[in-house]
Amino acid sequence: MSAFVEECRREWKRLGVPDLIAEEMATDLGADLEEAEAEGVGAEQLLGGGADPRRFAADWAQARGVATGEPEVPRRPRRLIVAAAAILVIGGTAAAAAVLAGGHTRPATPPPHAQASAVVPDFVGAPETEAIAGARASGFRVNIVLQWPTPQPSGTVLAQLPTAGLVTPRGATITLRVAGQRQPKETTKP
Repeated sequence: MSAFVEECRREWKRLGVPDLIAEEMATDLGADLEEAEAEGVGAEQLLGGGADPRRFAADWAQARGVATGEPEVPRRPRRLIVAAAAILVIGGTAAAAAVLAGGHTRPATPPPHAQASAVVPDFVGAPETEAIAGARASGFRVNIVLQWPTPQPSGTVLAQLPTAGLVTPRGATITLRVAGQRQPKETTKP
């Protein structure tokens, strides 16, 4: 998965992200990918299937407010713009936006539920039910891993992957390590 990290580095350089910040982001991303692999979570689960490294890098840089350049916006032929304008007049704003964006709708300020990526919330210390609800409300899938013994009360989130603050595609899986308690063994009475 280092190819994914390297592609992100190139995109951050193109966007003018300062070298120190880009290196920090690459290190964090690499560590998250390695940690996910160690816990049996594939990169596709962590990043979302078919994650585009350029878009991922641009979204993360934008979320952190560190990009000085602008993402590339492909030019559209004039007839596509005329077609989009006609569709807009007829009332199909989403279709017009799709034509202008080359098939990808991305309003200037999309509502939270429509964004392609989201910042991973911090669930550590939260009750399992609240963490699951929060992750799902943010557009993520959830994987629960129980850990015992632990000094924390049962049902408390002990750790998460990806870590809080990472910009991750919606639909990706967040793995929550939750304090559990060992189920008693069944015994048979003679």
